[in-house]
Amino acid sequence: MLNEQIGTFHFENAPEAFTKPSVADKEFLQSTLSDKSRLFLVAEIEGIVVDQKHRASSVGTNLMRACGKWADSQGAQQIRLEVMAFNQTAQKFYEKLGFKDHSHIMSKLIN
Repeated sequence: MLNEQIGTFHFENAPEAFTKPSVADKEFLQSTLSDKSRLFLVAEIEGIVVDQKHRASSVGTNLMRACGKWADSQGAQQIRLEVMAFNQTAQKFYEKLGFKDHSHIMSKLIN
């Protein structure tokens, strides 16, 4: 499952901010997918995730194009996204699509 791949990747790189994927995550996604106020673009997604076996095959580019077309059809003026600092591959991908740094989210553990 894509959620497990991305969840594991995030947990391994920032365990202070993410938990391991769980059954509760799967249940949440199932209920969220039925929410008509959310947009999910699926190539077999609220986040853009491409199966590891299909990266560098234009799937992500096509998903982002579809997202851009949808946003334009809704009258959006811009698309914003969040990408983790450790995910340099995704950052380079988004930069190739014309995205630029707009802000930085910073965090600090309390204890």
